[in-house]
Amino acid sequence: MPVSAEDTIVAIATAPGAAGVAIVRASGPDAHTLLRATFPAIARLDAIEDRRLVFGRIVDPRTADLVDRGYGVAFRAPHTFTGEDCAEWQVHGSPLVLARLLGVLLAQGARAAEAGEFSRRAFEHGRMDLAQVEALYDLVSARHEAARVHALSHLDGALGRAVEAMRAPMLSLLAEIEARIDFAEDEAPDSGLEAARVEMLGLARRLRALAATAQTGAARVEGLRAAIAGRPNAGKSSLFNGLVGRERAIVHATPGTTRDTLEEGVVVAGVLLVLVDTAGLRDKAGSVERSGIDRARGELDAADLCVWVVDRSSPMAVADRREIAARRPDVIVAAKADLAPYPSTARYLAERGAVEASVRREGGLDALRHALASASRARTGLSDDAVGTSAGLVVVSRARQASALLRAADAIDEARAGLERAVPLEIVAADVRRAADAAAEVAGAFVTEDVLGEIFSRFCVGK
Repeated sequence: MPVSAEDTIVAIATAPGAAGVAIVRASGPDAHTLLRATFPAIARLDAIEDRRLVFGRIVDPRTADLVDRGYGVAFRAPHTFTGEDCAEWQVHGSPLVLARLLGVLLAQGARAAEAGEFSRRAFEHGRMDLAQVEALYDLVSARHEAARVHALSHLDGALGRAVEAMRAPMLSLLAEIEARIDFAEDEAPDSGLEAARVEMLGLARRLRALAATAQTGAARVEGLRAAIAGRPNAGKSSLFNGLVGRERAIVHATPGTTRDTLEEGVVVAGVLLVLVDTAGLRDKAGSVERSGIDRARGELDAADLCVWVVDRSSPMAVADRREIAARRPDVIVAAKADLAPYPSTARYLAERGAVEASVRREGGLDALRHALASASRARTGLSDDAVGTSAGLVVVSRARQASALLRAADAIDEARAGLERAVPLEIVAADVRRAADAAAEVAGAFVTEDVLGEIFSRFCVGK
């Protein structure tokens, strides 16, 4: 990706298609020159005022032809998104107007921005760390409330602060150990190092605990997969349709109607749940149904949440009891609650806190939605309050971030083991330095060009 500070880049910053308003953005040393060239009203000003919208004609400076009427605004470095001089043209959201304006700016010497190049410049000028850049992508891509709240928390620097709170003691330890190296002849090698060993033990635990939240973070960003499973004709597809709000799955009295998995996304308490309707599980089945059962078991093994459905009105199979004991479902559903309960089945389900549900009753799925919401919040680490009020626990959401934290923890463990074995302090210091460098990778230090290129390539050209 070209990142020369000599380039002035331009791009359409709003979504494609017709709209009331659209924005074209420029960043770089000539951004304000471009604004003056295309805005006669701004060109007449002695100085461009920072962050002040000016309304007027937007023209092609080569011909003085009118491109549109709209607003222009300048942003002065370094207090801008990219850290460079920036400018924006707010025009009517016509694709023809946008194409013409972009062509005019390119003809004046600007370069079309590459994917993520505005954010890349923000990172390189210290306006955001890499964890914040990744959060920005998550915010733009958010499909549910939990993802929005999580992204905003990281965009505000919560993850960076949490990591820095662990990295700062590493740097203090490093300074202490290096000082001991300089004055090694003045004291015994083990003098005063017990506190350092204890602190290293705590640091490694905290680093690993934060790295272990990667699955929780991924669930916040991407949502959760919830596999709906149970015996044939237990009512799984009816519940699936009821939760989705339309007849997505075929429902029939004949057992084994569902031969494949069906999935549909719904938002429950601000968390995206991908509900997966699976084939009924039973031992005796034909080859086609057996294939569906194999897929069902694969979904159960891969799912974030297991929702086990039992027909409350019928005798309960031994296989159901065995599966429930083995899988410990997140939610057990006593389905067909509008029918008379089968006593032993109803007693078994009640003892295990099963949620009664019926698609034939008004509000018959409310308790199930509530149970799914509680299970989703528990899995994503969000509070029981409204999702929009707090991001709750700080978590990592990228394998890259978790890997850096684990490498930092391993290096700290090696440093502590070195102290216990009384290895030369120069080796211990090298391990602590390696731990601090690995932790710094979360914010983007010491990250390779390949990694940066892969991260920024996901962005749209206007971001």
